Order: sequence, then C-alpha cells, then structure tokens
Amino acid sequence: MNNKINSILFIDDDEFTNQLHRFLVEKTGICDTVDTAATVEEAINHLNGMMMKQGQVPDIIFIDLKMPGLDGWDFIHTYSSMIEQSKRKSLMVILTESVDPMDEEKARAIPEIAGFRNKPLTEDMLDEIVTVFFASHAS
Repeated sequence: MNNKINSILFIDDDEFTNQLHRFLVEKTGICDTVDTAATVEEAINHLNGMMMKQGQVPDIIFIDLKMPGLDGWDFIHTYSSMIEQSKRKSLMVILTESVDPMDEEKARAIPEIAGFRNKPLTEDMLDEIVTVFFASHAS
C-alpha cells in the first residue's frame, strides 16, 4: 500500500470482527492508529474526546449498521450534526453484513457516506478506499 493515513475507527458490536479488522489494518501498516467502538455511544464519546484533545477526527470511520440499541444510522445522523461546523470530517464507509438492498439505497442517498461494503474488510478493499480518497496524502 502506497498511501498512508493517520487513523481509522471501526464501529461494530462484534468484538471478534473489530479485532479481525484491527489486525488487518495493523498488518498493512496503512495508518498509525486503529480504534474500535462496540456501541454508537462509545464511538461518539471517543470522537468527542479526540476532537477536544487533538482537534482531529479519524480519517476513516467504518460503521456497522445492525447493532443493538442505537444503530449505524443513528451514528451517521449524530456524527453528521456533530461535525457540521468542523473543517475536517471523517470519510464514512458502511461495513455491514446487511444484504438488504434498501440499506445500500439509503446509504447512497446520504452525501456523507463514501461507500457501502460487505464484511469482512479485506486488504484490497482498504487499499482501494485509501487510494481513491487519500491519494494526495501519499507518504
């Protein structure tokens, strides 16, 4: 992978999936920091902390749609309103097991969503996303 980014956040209630994705990203060396959140609340708290401490947000946020309690759609809505005034926004990619075509259609209608992918994340998918959206940040 030729491009490198600063950080990625995975939001998924499945700890095994989070660890699998963390391992994949660390193996590629594509970024310095990989964080995970098991709930939307945990993700929002993490992002609030990042924005307050460092004034930054992750380069990419991968979001699972189906989670107990608040789901991926809730996160997208909350995060979009959180960063409305921010100069820097995360690239949001839905990473889900959903096979419902309505989910993909809904995602395409939300301008903040950069992609809709099916789990699990692969090295090729990650490379494509980083190349397409972050080519100007090549190290």
